[in-house]
Amino acid sequence: MASIANGTKIQNENQKVIKSHFRMFVCGVIVTLLAIISANIMNKFYPSPKTLVIVLEYLGYICWSTTLGTLGWEIQTPSGNTPAEVLNKKFAYFFSIAGIFFFVLSRQLTAI
Repeated sequence: MASIANGTKIQNENQKVIKSHFRMFVCGVIVTLLAIISANIMNKFYPSPKTLVIVLEYLGYICWSTTLGTLGWEIQTPSGNTPAEVLNKKFAYFFSIAGIFFFVLSRQLTAI
């Protein structure tokens, strides 16, 4: 009986991981499209200075580098549901998505 319960626990954990990756993929696609649309609107009305494009690109690097903090985080519980862990995951998702937005926006803007 223990092996069956352990098998379903592993299967549930695998489903959570798959859902999490799928959610990030969908969010990434949506944010990429929003960044492209935003850049096209900005290009139509006001071409951006070169410095803004560079700042947005480096802001994307900074946002993505903050997500690396979750990789080395050693204080974790088996359930992963403590307030600190939930907040850590939300920050990781937010900064990943923000990094994608800034990268795509900086690449789509027309610099003058």
